[in-house]
Amino acid sequence: MAFADPETAGVILVVGMHRSGTSLFSQMCARAGLHLGGPLLNGYFPDNEQGYWEHGGVVATQTRLLIDLGRGPMSKVPLPFNWQFWPEAATARRQLQEITQRETAGGRVWLVKDPRICRLLPLWQDLLLELGIPLKVVLCIRSPAEVAASLKHRQKLDERLACQLWTDHHRDILSAVPVPDAIVAYDEVMARPVEILAAVFHRLGLAASPERIAQAALAVTPGLRHHHDLDLLEAETERAFTEAAYLYEQLLNQSILRSPFPQTIDLPEPRTPNATRVLIVTRPIHPAHFLSRTLRSVLSQTHSAWRMVIVNDGDPESEVVQVIAPYRAAFGDRLVVHHLPQRIGEEAANNLAIRAGDEDCIAIHPDGDTWAPGFLESALAELDSTRAMGVITRSTVVHEQLEAGQIKVCKVEPCEPDLQEINHLSLLHRNRFPPISFLYRRLALTEVGHYRPDFPGGADWDFNLRFTARFPIAMCNQTLAARHLRPTNILQVHSEAPGQEA
Repeated sequence: MAFADPETAGVILVVGMHRSGTSLFSQMCARAGLHLGGPLLNGYFPDNEQGYWEHGGVVATQTRLLIDLGRGPMSKVPLPFNWQFWPEAATARRQLQEITQRETAGGRVWLVKDPRICRLLPLWQDLLLELGIPLKVVLCIRSPAEVAASLKHRQKLDERLACQLWTDHHRDILSAVPVPDAIVAYDEVMARPVEILAAVFHRLGLAASPERIAQAALAVTPGLRHHHDLDLLEAETERAFTEAAYLYEQLLNQSILRSPFPQTIDLPEPRTPNATRVLIVTRPIHPAHFLSRTLRSVLSQTHSAWRMVIVNDGDPESEVVQVIAPYRAAFGDRLVVHHLPQRIGEEAANNLAIRAGDEDCIAIHPDGDTWAPGFLESALAELDSTRAMGVITRSTVVHEQLEAGQIKVCKVEPCEPDLQEINHLSLLHRNRFPPISFLYRRLALTEVGHYRPDFPGGADWDFNLRFTARFPIAMCNQTLAARHLRPTNILQVHSEAPGQEA
C-alpha cells in the first residue's frame, strides 16, 4: 500500500497518550492492509489484551534513548534542553533510519505506533526529511479523565499527575505538528469504526476496499473498553484537570468526523520556569571513565538556567576535549572549560571557577556523581520557599567498580537515611551530606569564604561547618543526588574530622 504516488514510500506515525486507543487503531490499519513491519509486540498482555502493535526495534531504540536522556516513558518532566544534539540521540536516529529504510523498501507505506513517539517527534521529522520520505501523523485522542482512570487502575498513577502527563504529551505533539493529518477520537472509533477508518484512509490518500475496511473494523471489541463516561467536573478547579479538559475539547472539535479542514490548536501556556542562574563546577578525576556521565547528569536537568565550568586540573587536554566533543552542541554556550598546565587540587579548582562566575547559586558536581533530572529545579524551589542560603536533597550512595572499562554497580544504599535537619551541631562529629547534594547562594560566600586548599580531603566538611555556623541549610526530602564510590574512594564517604584520617 502506498500514498498517491505508488512509487513513493511513506511513514504514518500513530501518536497519542498512553491508554488512548493507539493500539486499537493500529490493529485496524494492519487488518486493512497497512504494513507495520516487525517483529511486533503482540500477543496477550494483561494491560492490553489484543497486543500493542508496536515495532519491537522502534520501541527498544526509543526506550534506550529516553533512559539515556534521564527520562522514562511515563516521566512527568520534559526532555532536556537541546536533547536532539546529544550523541545518544544521534545514535538512536541512525538506528531508526536503518529500520525505516528496511521497512519502507520497495515503496511501502509503513505505519509506526509507539506512545514514546509523542516526545520524540522532532527526531522522526528530521530523519524522515533526510531520507526524503513523506510523513503523515495520526493523533489518537481519548478523554483525559478516562485515561487518568485507566492509568490509576493499571499503574497506580495519581489522577492529577496522569492529567498533567496527558496535557504534556499533547503539547509535545502539537508543538512539533501543529496540525496533524488526522485526529481520531476514541469514542468515535468505538461507536463508528467503519466510518473512522474509511475517513482516515481517504484523508491520507490510501486505498482499501469497503469489504476490507469492514473486516478491519471487527477489531473493535466494546467489551474490552473500561473507564468510560467519566468527566472532570469534580476537579475542575485543579489546573492539571482544567488544562487537559480544555485541550481535549479543542482536539475533539478537530476530529476527522467533525472537521473536514483541521486548524491549529491553542495550547495551554507552559509554566513559567525559574530564572535563577546556577553555576555548576566540575573537576574531572578520570575523564575517560566518568566525565561523560557527569555531562549527561547536568544536561538532563529540567532547570535550564545554568552554566557549567569544567576545570581540567592537569589531565591531558586532548583526553578531556575528546570526551566533551560529542556533547558540545547540546551545551551550546553554557559550557566553559579551563585547562590547567599543572595540578592545583580540588579546592583551588573549585575556587577558580567560582571566582570567575557571577551566577546566583552554586553547585559543586564532583566528577562521576549524578543528579536526578529534577535536582536543580527542586532544590531551587526549596530555597525560594524557605528563603534559606543553602539546601540539600536526600541522596544515595552507589558502590561501583570498573570491570574491563565498564562501570558495574555493586550496591545502592541511602545516605544518612535518619537525617532530619542540617545544623552546625549535627556536623561536628562527621560530614552528613556529600557535595553532590548541596546547592547554595553565592551571597553566602561573603561571610563563609571559599574552600580551603589546606584541608585536602576534608575541605567540603570544613566549608559546611563554616556555612552552618552562619546560615541555616534547608532540606528537600526528595532523593535527587547520588554519590558514586569505587574501591579507591570507598573510605571517603565520611571522615572523622577535618584533617584527620578515616
